[in-house]
Amino acid sequence: MQSSGVGNCINMFSMIQECRFPLLAIVDDARAMGEANPWQVPRVGRHRPPSKAWAFIVHNVDEAQRVPETVAAAARLAFSPLAPSPS
Repeated sequence: MQSSGVGNCINMFSMIQECRFPLLAIVDDARAMGEANPWQVPRVGRHRPPSKAWAFIVHNVDEAQRVPETVAAAARLAFSPLAPSPS
């Protein structure tokens, strides 16, 4: 999802934490991509506070060639029976 869309998922994140559902989310940072839509700019980059509020583990990828290995590692962690429980 786009980083600006994370704000639309607040209720869902609460349910995920409370019910302890595994979640693997791939979020692009439109701010880094040079967001061109003026109505999105106020929300761009605001996905970081919710990720801290729900104690999400965040893996940032700055190089395209690292995307596959990072997503694979994140998926293993998200769906592992040994994954850390949200606090």
